[in-house]
Amino acid sequence: MTIRRIGCVGDLHGALGSLLKVLEHLRNAEVEGILFTGDFARGPFNRDPALGNTASPDELLSVVTSASANVLLVPGNHDDPVLGGGVSVDGRETSWLGWRVAGVGGSPYTGGRFPYEWRDDRTDLAVWRAPDILLAHSPPADSGLDVIKSGKAVGSKAIREITDRMTGLLVCGHIHEAVGVSQLGQCLC
Repeated sequence: MTIRRIGCVGDLHGALGSLLKVLEHLRNAEVEGILFTGDFARGPFNRDPALGNTASPDELLSVVTSASANVLLVPGNHDDPVLGGGVSVDGRETSWLGWRVAGVGGSPYTGGRFPYEWRDDRTDLAVWRAPDILLAHSPPADSGLDVIKSGKAVGSKAIREITDRMTGLLVCGHIHEAVGVSQLGQCLC
């Protein structure tokens, strides 16, 4: 069995200084590749320049792609759906470091305030094979990784359906209050 060390980063929201610190840490940890779960752009709830989040998605993407030859990403709900070009796996599957990786960017509809939202009854995801790694912006429903401040679970049912069929790894972001690890069946999230 081959052991691989990968980095997982999400929800940068324009914070170039934080990104540079994380990338330095990942360089020192000698990761082989980096997965990004989206939200490169600032959003309506985090536009305060005092937070240091003044970088554009293009600026962050340039730093990200120069940090490692093995980068994959999905755009977040704050991002333009076409963010990432050739390193985006949104809506597709690719081979990466010997694994089959599929991506789902954006998030289920939250009221139309964000550029990349979709209906959670997506039939296109229901027919996907279970990848080795699912790179998603939104966490699966009722996973513990989808609980917001109010205590409400707001994860994606469509992503949960894929996760329930998986034996690999789900890497997701989106819900800032619910950082953690969860085992859903045979899938480590």
